[in-house]
Amino acid sequence: MSQQEAAVLTGAAGTIGVATARRLIAGGARVYGIDIDTRALDAAAAQLGAGFVPVVGDLGSEAGIAACCADLLRTAGPACILVNNVGILTTDKFLQTSLADLRHAMALNFESAYLMTQHLLPGMVAAGRGRIVNVSSFAGRSGGLLAGTAYSLSKAAMIGLTFSLAREFGPKGISTNAVAPAFVRSEMMARNLKTPEDEARLLAAIPLQRLCDPDEVASAIAYLVSAPAGFINGEVFDINGAVQCD
Repeated sequence: MSQQEAAVLTGAAGTIGVATARRLIAGGARVYGIDIDTRALDAAAAQLGAGFVPVVGDLGSEAGIAACCADLLRTAGPACILVNNVGILTTDKFLQTSLADLRHAMALNFESAYLMTQHLLPGMVAAGRGRIVNVSSFAGRSGGLLAGTAYSLSKAAMIGLTFSLAREFGPKGISTNAVAPAFVRSEMMARNLKTPEDEARLLAAIPLQRLCDPDEVASAIAYLVSAPAGFINGEVFDINGAVQCD
């Protein structure tokens, strides 16, 4: 990426978001990091320094996304990098998942990426280049072990979006890829591992016998937006420690 190229990153105040912002800044980007959590966003900005521009935005609604993107285009101009990372984890399985629960997960985990891309993609088309990375999940590839049905469905939709965009916009110089991490060491994961025994059982199922470090996800995202990854398009990078091999 070129020096001070604009990169838009959603879910920027979360564990993967902060790690990704740090990697993108190190690669020369100016990162516009979007999150609804003002306090966490301020903390991220304090860590990341001048290369990070905090943007408070509600990505759970169409109106919130439209307002956020309009502000971005007005203040930052077109971005050639978009990382759709925002998401919430649900653990309820199918019979416990209401249609309202499904719609809530889909709105934040999938529809936010769909709408953010619709708003920012025209600038990439006009520039003749762009990189989009969608943060999916092992749950989207497998149906989920710890994750619930709504989460798994929303993350599977991210993979479908990746394939569709890759085919349609590759001829216009825009590559779209996804990462599918599993068991990332984070506050979200900690809330689902309530006892040492829970973590021990999980680690026993992972061939590498450890959780994923957030920077390992961030480094994959940074690679996918870098020049050496220019011919990678429509791929899903699995980051799961060989829980699933294909």
